[in-house]
Amino acid sequence: MDAKTSIEESIHLIQKIAQGDQTALSAFYDKHASLAYRLALYILRSQADAEEVVQEVFMQIWRKAREYSPKKGNPEAWITVMTRSRAIDKLRIVRRISRGYEAVRSEEGAGKEETKSYLPTIVVDSALSKLRMEQRVVLELAYFKGMTHEEIAKELAIPLGTAKTRLRDGLKALRELMDVKGKERL
Repeated sequence: MDAKTSIEESIHLIQKIAQGDQTALSAFYDKHASLAYRLALYILRSQADAEEVVQEVFMQIWRKAREYSPKKGNPEAWITVMTRSRAIDKLRIVRRISRGYEAVRSEEGAGKEETKSYLPTIVVDSALSKLRMEQRVVLELAYFKGMTHEEIAKELAIPLGTAKTRLRDGLKALRELMDVKGKERL
């Protein structure tokens, strides 16, 4: 298949996606997901984060297919722009949270070095570092920044249900990592 035919096929799939055709979305995904994944992975350096960005990009394609215009660029350029934008947004969020987390950790330790045992902090930090990025991010927002589910969803630009699920799954994984018996202890 030559490049022109491939572009025309992709444009046709986008037009069908705009009409609500899930099969067209699946075919479009099969054709272009590796491009989005490679770019997201290059930017984020995390497989889990790259996979999440690809999912978000294709959800955006599903919602915004009607807005696509071949006059503005070919489908690969459209996907590349969306992927780059989503990946950079995610990278900014991760960096912002990381800086906030470090600031909170510094504030907690200021003036308490003589009396505070750091073992629990080290255990929690170690367990948090083993969680999937999306779980760690929501836990840090909820517990270090004191954000509500709604605030987390807004901050991360994700559905409220997704924020709640990530928080629940993150807590469950954290409990398992810390080998905590009973939910009331965490």
